Amino acid sequence: MSQSAEMIKSIRNQYTENRIGRWAVIRKEDGKLVGWSGLKLIKEINNHQNIHDLGYRFTPEYWGNGYATETSIAVLNYAFNEMKLDQVFAYADIENDVSNHILRKLGFEKKETFIDEGDHCFWYELKKENFK
Repeated sequence: MSQSAEMIKSIRNQYTENRIGRWAVIRKEDGKLVGWSGLKLIKEINNHQNIHDLGYRFTPEYWGNGYATETSIAVLNYAFNEMKLDQVFAYADIENDVSNHILRKLGFEKKETFIDEGDHCFWYELKKENFK
């Protein structure tokens, strides 16, 4: 099976097994897909098991428009209010100043650094009571 087919299978499994996943982000004004944002259940990462990870990726031409912040707020509201989670995690490459700024702005607390697939990353945690 190709790498793309494996990824699609993995994403579908997230929805069927965990009832969560990353959501497509589509602009209302023109229907363009600008990226994705959402939760993912990660079985093991950075010495943590079965954590809900906030993640997002956007096409570079749409960076700087507030999509990461706006969609993350919606995802976190869903996580804390609908899924009744007590905590959500996130991580970002140490050199990705914009994502690190967004995560801190959302209330995530930087806890440590770790290596993920060769990338040096900051590890973040957000408890429900600290979500603004």
